[in-house]
Amino acid sequence: MKFEYQFHSLSDQLLTMGAVCSAAELHGMLCGLVAGGKNTADDDWLELAREFSDLSHFEINDKQVLLIEFLRSSCIEALASEQFEFEPLLPDDRCPINERARELGAWCRGFLHGFGCSGLDKDKALPENVVEVVRDLAQISQAVKAVEDEEDETEADLVELVEYLRAGVMTIYQEMRAPDDQESSKVVH
Repeated sequence: MKFEYQFHSLSDQLLTMGAVCSAAELHGMLCGLVAGGKNTADDDWLELAREFSDLSHFEINDKQVLLIEFLRSSCIEALASEQFEFEPLLPDDRCPINERARELGAWCRGFLHGFGCSGLDKDKALPENVVEVVRDLAQISQAVKAVEDEEDETEADLVELVEYLRAGVMTIYQEMRAPDDQESSKVVH
């Protein structure tokens, strides 16, 4: 089965399956898992995604697995790309700005949920720039609810938020994979 990396198509398929979240929110959650360092070999990512989408009460079928795997592998490939190909799965520019802002907020909430479920070491402090981006994503998830008109200034602001989101998520992904300063500065005698 072939899926297109397109917001409305994937959201419709999730809705048909009975999911309570949009493709943006699920994509954000999966990106949060990946950016937070969730081991791609772990099998629990599928159950986490199904629970997040409220699909765990349905019997799992091949279409569910393929769709969620498609979104997950898209996250992994884009975040790992050296060409900075990462794009959050959001409605395109033809959609009303209110819908795009609402889905941007949903994407951020999904990311924060996934990042929190990624298996972070609770005893280890996060790098300061990761904390800053996470804090900003939490603010974006709330602030975009205030978008109510389609003025040019609001459009430009939304585009800036999406660009910040792209850069911020890439920063988190890279920082969470960076070797610890302590380990990289150890000298062998």
